[in-house]
Amino acid sequence: MAQVKALIQQHIGSSPVLKALIQNMGFIPIIDRNLPVDPRRGGPTHGEAVAGMVACLLQGICALSRMEPCAAEEPVRRTLFPHDEANAWHDDHLGDTLAGIWKFGPGALQGTVTAHLRQTFNVHVDQIHDDTTSFKVFGRYAAQDEAAAAAERGAEVPLGAPATARPPVRLVPGHRKDHRPDLNQVKGGLAVSADGGVPLLWEAQDGNQADVRTDVEYGLKGKELVGRTDFLCVGDGQWATQHHLLAIIQHQGRFLAPLPGYAGIPQPLEEWVLTNTVEDLLPRREASGKELWSRGVCRPYRLVDAERRPYPCAVHILCNPRWRAEKHAHLERRLQKTQTCLEGLPKRLGKRTLKSREASAPVLEAIMRRYQTRDVLTYRIVETATTRKRYRERGRPAAEASYEEVSEVHWSVDWQWLPEAIEHANMLSGYFPLITHDPSLTTAQALAVYQEP
Repeated sequence: MAQVKALIQQHIGSSPVLKALIQNMGFIPIIDRNLPVDPRRGGPTHGEAVAGMVACLLQGICALSRMEPCAAEEPVRRTLFPHDEANAWHDDHLGDTLAGIWKFGPGALQGTVTAHLRQTFNVHVDQIHDDTTSFKVFGRYAAQDEAAAAAERGAEVPLGAPATARPPVRLVPGHRKDHRPDLNQVKGGLAVSADGGVPLLWEAQDGNQADVRTDVEYGLKGKELVGRTDFLCVGDGQWATQHHLLAIIQHQGRFLAPLPGYAGIPQPLEEWVLTNTVEDLLPRREASGKELWSRGVCRPYRLVDAERRPYPCAVHILCNPRWRAEKHAHLERRLQKTQTCLEGLPKRLGKRTLKSREASAPVLEAIMRRYQTRDVLTYRIVETATTRKRYRERGRPAAEASYEEVSEVHWSVDWQWLPEAIEHANMLSGYFPLITHDPSLTTAQALAVYQEP
């Protein structure tokens, strides 16, 4: 046996596992085939640069300018690409790779890589889950102003257009998901497979782009990626609009999503919940191993298009004790916060801008709109006129001083809860309606698919 002359110890972390994963994914040669490298370029190829950026992201390094100083010390980089020097990972080199990806088309390149991953890892795409989120951004960019000017001129790119035909995303205000109304944002949409949560589609979008447009685009791209339309689209209530659901049906697709605004269930569903007497018991085991029982019932539903053509659907109405307890506690918190605001309101009435009935009513409506309690209380603004004596002159009044009578108007709010409305809201709390176009899904299967981790 050969004698070991020296033993070198080095912390490599997860680099061997990451190297094996990247090699099995095989996206480096795919990117290199589609993005030819300039002969004058040295250092890592475009595919290797993408792999290096992925490795850095997994290590918590997000800024391109930080990759070069970390390349000499990062064991992942040395394990993956030992033949490249650390100074080859500067931000200009990586920026050239990103520019090449944009010129080729991020969507087209992503589709090529995803198709290879599906075949390599045998990913099943019978179910696709998609959702959107937002990211806050700081500062301004020249491309942002140019894109905003193009949008004001009415230049809109049609759905399904290649990425190279699209302008850069606009950093504009939109629906805030991180509670920072002072900053612009950019949105991102992601679609993953239910089989392992493998990312299938990803795209950066304008900060104010509607989720409905995003999901329609993802439906078209998913059709091209999978090669068929009968996969089950699972989304949230933001894209469960009649227009979007009808578009999926007309493209021979399937969907499963909660009906929007289920906290205030639409009238037909409300009648089903209040008049229903028989419900199925649905066992559900959580990741912790604890078994929970839900109640569910299925009811027929119809979507009607502009030409009055009906499309049969099914609504699975679900409820479990935990959801119900959470909704009850949430309602109690909203009632308590509303009461606190209303009790402190008389101190503000009659001062500054709140000196009339017309000025006070919007403040009351804003409080109830904020805490969603307009349907469970009633109020009226009371006007009380009083008179008092006021000394006509300045200073301390003398014994025979003259006074004048002054009329004053005082405002107060007389409000009270509606017990029947509160009881009605508690009765409906915890119910969760899922709408689907797939007749083969039972209530238990719909619950399991929607809660797929």
